[in-house]
Amino acid sequence: MLISRAQTENILRQRDKAEATARTSLIFAKKAQMPYFQALSLLQLSNVHFSQKKLPEALAEVREVIDIGKKIKGDFLPSALTLQSNIYSAMGGEGGVLGLENAQKALELAQKQGALEDVISAQDALSNAYTALGKTEEAVQSLRKAEALKDSLYSSEKTRDIARMEKDADFEAERNQARLAQAQKDAAAAAELDHQKTTRNGLLGGLLAVLALSGAGFYTFRKRQKLRTERREAENRQRIARDLHDEVGSTLS
Repeated sequence: MLISRAQTENILRQRDKAEATARTSLIFAKKAQMPYFQALSLLQLSNVHFSQKKLPEALAEVREVIDIGKKIKGDFLPSALTLQSNIYSAMGGEGGVLGLENAQKALELAQKQGALEDVISAQDALSNAYTALGKTEEAVQSLRKAEALKDSLYSSEKTRDIARMEKDADFEAERNQARLAQAQKDAAAAAELDHQKTTRNGLLGGLLAVLALSGAGFYTFRKRQKLRTERREAENRQRIARDLHDEVGSTLS
C-alpha cells in the first residue's frame, strides 16, 4: 500500500512526500525481513530520486534492487534494469553505453517474462540511450516500436474492457431473468396460497353453516319433543282428573 502511495505521490510530483513514503515502506520491509518488498520500496525510492535529478542516490539504490532481484529471481528485474539504463543515459558521456547495455538486458528479460509494459519501458529506455549516444535513427526506431506496443497494449486493454463489459451485461441479463423467474414463482405461490386460503375459508364457512343449521334443527327438535312431552303429561293429568271425578261422583251417588 505504501509503495503504491509513493508511486502516486511521485506521479503527482509530490517528491518529498513520495520520498518519505518510500523510506517508510523500506523500513517496514527491512524490519519484517521481506526482501521482495524491500526491493520494491528501494525501486520506488530510486524512481523518486531519479525524478529529483539525484542521480548518484538513484543509481546506488537501483543497484541494490538488482542485487536483491538476482538473489530471489524477482519479477521486478526488467523495471530495475530499465531504470538503471535511464539513470546512466541521463548522466551522459560513457553513461550512454551503460544505458544501452542495461536497456538491452531489460528488453531481453521482459520479453522472456512476457511483460508487455516492461517491454515498452525497455524500448523507451533504448530510445533514451541511443539519443544520449547521438544515434538519432536508432532512437527513433526504438521510440516507434514503443509507441506501436503502446497502441497494441491499449487495444488489448480496450478489448478486455469490452469483453468484461459484455460479460457483465450478460451476467446482469441472466440475473434479471433469474429475478423475473423467481418473481413469477413467488407470484404463483402466493396465488396458490390465496386459493388454498379461500378454499379453506369456504370449507370452514360451510362447515360452520352446517353446524349452525344442525344446532338449530336439534334445538327445534328438542323443543318439539319437550312440547309433546308436556302436552302428553297435561293430557294424562286431565284424564286422571276426569277419572277421579267420575269415581268420586259414583261413590257419592
